[in-house]
This record gives sequence, C-alpha cells and structure tokens, in this order.
Amino acid sequence: DAEKAIEYFRKCQKIEKANKDTLGLFVGFINFHNTFSKEELYDSADVYLQKTKKWRQFISVNFYDEVLRQQFALYNARLKNYPLAINQMDSSIQNAKEKGDMYMFCNISSHLTRTLIEVNQIKKAKKIGEEALKIAVQEKIYSIQRFLNKHLSKIAEIEWNYKQSLTYYKNFKQFEDSFYNVQKAGSINRLKFLREKQEKESLETKAEISIREAA
Repeated sequence: DAEKAIEYFRKCQKIEKANKDTLGLFVGFINFHNTFSKEELYDSADVYLQKTKKWRQFISVNFYDEVLRQQFALYNARLKNYPLAINQMDSSIQNAKEKGDMYMFCNISSHLTRTLIEVNQIKKAKKIGEEALKIAVQEKIYSIQRFLNKHLSKIAEIEWNYKQSLTYYKNFKQFEDSFYNVQKAGSINRLKFLREKQEKESLETKAEISIREAA
C-alpha cells in the first residue's frame, strides 16, 4: 500500500544519500511523486515533481528528459488539466517515435489512450490504442499490452461492440492474472475477484445479446 511504499522509498533514499547516488535519488523522487499523485495528495506530489526537475541537471543520461516530460504530463492528467496533458503526451509520443524508442512510445500511448477516454475523445483514443497495441505485440512488450487491452475493451464497450470488448477484456485478464501470479503468490483478493467476475459476466451478456440481434 502507499504508506509501505513511502516508507520503503525513504529507506532507499537514506542509503542513496549516504552513497551520493545521484541517479538513485532522482528515481526516488519520481517514485515519491507517483505514489503521492496516485493517492491524490497533489501538494506533496508537486513538491517531489519539482525536486525531480531540480535534480535532473545532475543526471547525464538524456533518457530521463523524456521520463520527466512524461511525469509532468501524467501529473497534469491527474489534476484534470486535460488539454495540457494531452498536448504533452502527444509531444512525448512523437519524440519517442522519432528516436525509435518503442517501449516509451507504447507506454505513453497507453496513458494517452486512457486520458482521451476520460475526455470522451473516443475516435482518437481508439486509433492511438490500436497502433500502440500492434507495436507492443510486435516488440513483445507484455506489461503494456495488458493496459492497452483494458483501455481498448472500454472503448469497444462505449461503441456497443460488446463482442470485441469481451475479447480485449479476456486478453487483459490473461495478462493481469499472469502478472499477479508472478508478483504475489497467494489467493486473489476476494472483492477484486468478485468485481472483475461481475464485469466479465456483464460483457458476456452484452456480447450474447449483440450476436442474437445481428443474427
């Protein structure tokens, strides 16, 4: 949970400060920012995002420029500053494409797809999501395929294409269960299981109705 994550990051930062590990501290600030932002503690998240920006000058690897831009874009999306967030993500996607960084391209595309769904730009979300999923499959980027299938399932449901939505959802669940089993050995949280079971059954029902109506 968030409290344990923050406690762990703080322990890591003590070690990194003692070892003068500049890169480790920089990544630590990103982790703090992400955790606080996900918990909607935006004041604390903003403090660490500014620290991340300040410490960037001590990092020699250009890759982290793109990481930093992505963090600002995601942060703006969580603040619901959608026009700025979408513009930043579009720019990051273009940069990643020009550099041939397909992991970064797919990762940002996944975030942008989700953000576009939130603002009901479904046509653009579908185009970006489908392109990113195609590349993620080609490059065998399984972790991002998981989220793209989830987003595309939502898009297909919005478009009343319940059969396609169910296909994407099953793909998402396959990846989700695989990652869950790797990360955490043990029983699946009961409430999560029941919620996802209900979602799956709902999509199956809609798919069956859609098939009968088309017949």
